[in-house]
Amino acid sequence: MKTRLVDEIKPCDFCGAVKDSYYDAPTSAGSWANMCPDCLKEHGGASAKAVGTCFKLRDRSDQPPAVADVLAGEELSTLESICMDGEREIGCPNCGEARAVEPDAAYKFTCEGCGSEVQVSCPPF
Repeated sequence: MKTRLVDEIKPCDFCGAVKDSYYDAPTSAGSWANMCPDCLKEHGGASAKAVGTCFKLRDRSDQPPAVADVLAGEELSTLESICMDGEREIGCPNCGEARAVEPDAAYKFTCEGCGSEVQVSCPPF
């Protein structure tokens, strides 16, 4: 299951609870829903953890790291996903915030999670 950091937690579509994380995943009925952890256990479909996304609240209390230029982590992308989806998933090494970039990306971007400059290296292929 992918994890994404967000600025706001959405309420659960089943119970209305607002907890420290929520999931956007398929239900046992086949449709997708925003679910709290408890409702995911009760209503989540068999593939919920395989294809769903976990959203966690971004911690904005920390200051951006002093390191101005860090090398991005490529472990989130595989050659198969790059070829099939047409984009790479790059993770900030300071906070783990992920960002989709073009397959041939080789540039810097500002991480939305912690504010550090992240250097995207040339593609791994």
